[in-house]
Amino acid sequence: MEDDFDIEFFTKNLSKSNPELTEGIEEIEGIEGTSNDFDLDEFERNLVLNCPELVEKICELDEKIVEKTKAERVSKKQQVRDRHARLEAMMTEGRTMTEKADSTYHEKILEIKGPMELIANAVKTGKRLEIRVRSAIRMDRIFVGIPTTFDEHFNIFIRDATETVLRGRKSQKEIGQRNKIQEFLPEFMRWKSGGKWPTPIGSNRLLEYRFHRTCFVKGDSVILIRALS
Repeated sequence: MEDDFDIEFFTKNLSKSNPELTEGIEEIEGIEGTSNDFDLDEFERNLVLNCPELVEKICELDEKIVEKTKAERVSKKQQVRDRHARLEAMMTEGRTMTEKADSTYHEKILEIKGPMELIANAVKTGKRLEIRVRSAIRMDRIFVGIPTTFDEHFNIFIRDATETVLRGRKSQKEIGQRNKIQEFLPEFMRWKSGGKWPTPIGSNRLLEYRFHRTCFVKGDSVILIRALS
């Protein structure tokens, strides 16, 4: 069926081939020539029942006209933008196979220069670090382990780490009570007497240590980081 559909020609042929469909029309000369008694809804129902193939063709023609009208309303600039969007969608999958993906934060931080380069080198080579940590008023513990990643705030993840703590006088008083519940704790949370401390300590001071598979050291408490050979 052509786009230049002739409704008058169609109606005349319809009255000859299917007169029951045009019953009630006094003059078949378009809509203006129809009788006031003509029921458009009834006509459409009869058309669907008796000529389904013809109705299907009419619907297809109507869809083409609607699509053509929509295309004419779209500006040339919008058509160009739509074309670029389609090309972009087509190329995305191919680019993911050929273009290098953006570096992760971990990869970027390992290229850092300056004081934190010491930590980056330890991550790359697997060397152990000694990280000294303070409490509110003094250095009270030391972590020795292999760093796995870190950030610019000196927050550090380490593995195979030994945590050594120098107890203050107040915490020493609580040791007896703590030992009562220590047997119920997992192995990695149990403190053991002894350990290495970088400065001399009095004989009445309590030094303890424990081992961690992995642990996190918060950057705002770090006061010194030293690479071990």
